[in-house]
Amino acid sequence: MKSKLIQPDPSRCPILATPRPGGGWVLQAGATRLFLSPAEADELADVLDGGDE
Repeated sequence: MKSKLIQPDPSRCPILATPRPGGGWVLQAGATRLFLSPAEADELADVLDGGDE
């Protein structure tokens, strides 16, 4: 998998999403990083897609 650049709002800092070797993702916006496990990444994807909330 490749890194993805996410920018839902052009007036805000873009978010770089990078897959982790052991699974999950690292989300980075500026100097802030958020490490997501595979389960957390799946749950976030569901919410962003309008699924289970």
